[in-house]
Amino acid sequence: MSSFGLRRVSCLLLTALALPLAGCAPSVLHFGVVDGAVILHKAPGTEVLSLNASTGESLSTWTHDGAGSAPTTVPTDVFGRAVVLVHGANGVAVRDARTGEITQRIFAAVDPHERPVLSRTAMFLPTWAGENSVWVGFDLQTGRRNLNLRCDSHSPLIANDDILATMSEGVLVGYSADDGRERWRSSLAVERPVLIRGNHLLARLEDDVLGVFVASSGALARKLEPNAEVFGKGLGGAPKLTAWENSLGMLTSEGLTVVDLETGRNQFRHEGAESCVYSGSRVVVSVGTELRGLDAATGATRWKQELGAKPVAVTADARTTLVQLEDALLAVDATSGKKLFTRPN
Repeated sequence: MSSFGLRRVSCLLLTALALPLAGCAPSVLHFGVVDGAVILHKAPGTEVLSLNASTGESLSTWTHDGAGSAPTTVPTDVFGRAVVLVHGANGVAVRDARTGEITQRIFAAVDPHERPVLSRTAMFLPTWAGENSVWVGFDLQTGRRNLNLRCDSHSPLIANDDILATMSEGVLVGYSADDGRERWRSSLAVERPVLIRGNHLLARLEDDVLGVFVASSGALARKLEPNAEVFGKGLGGAPKLTAWENSLGMLTSEGLTVVDLETGRNQFRHEGAESCVYSGSRVVVSVGTELRGLDAATGATRWKQELGAKPVAVTADARTTLVQLEDALLAVDATSGKKLFTRPN
């Protein structure tokens, strides 16, 4: 198997293929998009389709041989091209998102309910063993085990270019992405969710406060006091917190509030928004049966697209927004709002 030349990654965002709500029971259960390739998948042991994100034409078909979890799309910057991670009992297979070709394997025991996490040099898989739990790192070039990050059992791991952060003894801990050594340890108790964007690390603190930490040092930069609803799940099980550039989008029953992470001040609001994804220069929201593209800096509405029904789930990459309806999958150009294709389920 070949390995890839790696590129610098300013912020790593792995995307599990979107899972629509079970009550709607559409036939396509998982879908995602990465660098012009749409990935459609039903269940382990079934076909995975790769489609051209602009036209909907078939690029490749292959069988998902993983166990339990849907494939995970990976941004192009990590491997130099778009890939999909498929994991199961025998480890993780790295597949080209367009051709489906397996280009690399990492052999390791994998919890089928946990997803791999990538830094710029390693792939991490968890080993849950109570007080001895660790995130185990495997070198992306050789596949060899090279890092062990101690953590609390079932604690998430997040990564940027410089830092690997997780929870240990109930507090945030930052490890060096280069050698896995502990760089800093916070004194504040934290809970899920935790996320990272550039040098901003966010975690839930006591009393439903959202802490904004400096990822490189672990210092608490500021506290935000959002509605506690933002810590739950939204449309299709997606998080209600979405970070991009220096902004944080927070969804509640009233709509979307976007906050500047540098200052803590509100940038804009959009009433009635029920979902939120970031796609290039647009924040794409759904409001009832309408999809809207907002200017990511000002919140001004740049386009609207009537869907004819409420979406089941929404996901996006830098150029394309995918909308799962009960009976169809719709692809929309995120910049212009133009419909690219519709595919029946």
